[in-house]
Amino acid sequence: MNPEIWWADRLEDLQARIGHLFSDKKLLEEALTHASFRNESGLPFDNERLEFLGDAVLELCASRLLFEAYPASSEGELTQMRSGLVREATLARRARDLRLDELLRMGRGLRRDGGAGSPAVLSDVLEAVLGAVFLDGGFDAAMSIVEDLFDVTNLSATLDPKSELQTLLQKTGRACPAYRVVAEDEEAPERRFKVQVSSGGRVLGEGSGPTIKAAGFAAASDALEKPEKWS
Repeated sequence: MNPEIWWADRLEDLQARIGHLFSDKKLLEEALTHASFRNESGLPFDNERLEFLGDAVLELCASRLLFEAYPASSEGELTQMRSGLVREATLARRARDLRLDELLRMGRGLRRDGGAGSPAVLSDVLEAVLGAVFLDGGFDAAMSIVEDLFDVTNLSATLDPKSELQTLLQKTGRACPAYRVVAEDEEAPERRFKVQVSSGGRVLGEGSGPTIKAAGFAAASDALEKPEKWS
């Protein structure tokens, strides 16, 4: 199939999946163009500006959803919920659900190095798409997509990466996660702990923090952002 026809068909499919038909298709094309592709192809645009806009749009949409869904929650509680919704690992999974990893145009080097599976790259392209939707259809269009992508009525796992990791491991028949302190830095201005999380003897991630609990949360988040270590 002609690559241009394939690309046009895939863009139509994506618009159907997100429920928004673009008036300006160039916005969607820009959202799906990584800077590495621009550098190799000579295009005059990439998705970094839309990513910047989409990040703010996502935070506002998520804030409104949570504000309306949890009228009794405090500012601190709402902030924690929002952080769970918009963290990199969560956004990357939603990007994969939309198959953005298949559509993102990126340079040959980045693709060869696994860029299509990178949580950072995937979260960025999702934000860029939201920025494009906002410019094309306004706040209500972006809000509708965020509502479809995120279930704010069930946030227990989202708020706690350790619980989320354990649930995912159990679903795939793997051993429960085990956490181990591997380093403690008492010389730093703020005491720091480094924790590793493993399953069945395989290290899945590591993180650091001012307390063992915080370092454990960071390790779980790291594991969720690197699913390739599970296979």
